[in-house]
Amino acid sequence: MGLFKNLKGAMSAMTAGAAEGNRLREVGVPAQARIDGVQETGMTVQMGGPEMPVAQFQLTVMREGAEPYQAVHRQAVPRLSIGQLVPGNTLPCKVDPADPNKLVILFEGGSAPGGFTASFGGGSDSSWDDDSSSFDS
Repeated sequence: MGLFKNLKGAMSAMTAGAAEGNRLREVGVPAQARIDGVQETGMTVQMGGPEMPVAQFQLTVMREGAEPYQAVHRQAVPRLSIGQLVPGNTLPCKVDPADPNKLVILFEGGSAPGGFTASFGGGSDSSWDDDSSSFDS
């Protein structure tokens, strides 16, 4: 019973994450996200297409009219985009105008996958491990 309940909760979270990613693609403010670090989470998701690994990113987000800020973000990554996950690389993203810690990375020049996305607390006082570029392709 407990396993079924956990599975149901995970599925609900993935569905909510996909809906949030789609919402941000629609209403988000264009920005750039510099990859400061990326880790493999060990999770994969499959929502109507090929299975995709979920990565956790440490980002510096830059958008017009705002100071750059740091954010921690999880998102499914299309396997063909894994080569872009290099610290120092900058990717386009969309940021929630009401909560700048919510964002979606737009892989391949603006065509983000419909998949799991989740943001965590950020801000200029965030810190993380310096050895954060451990995503294996």
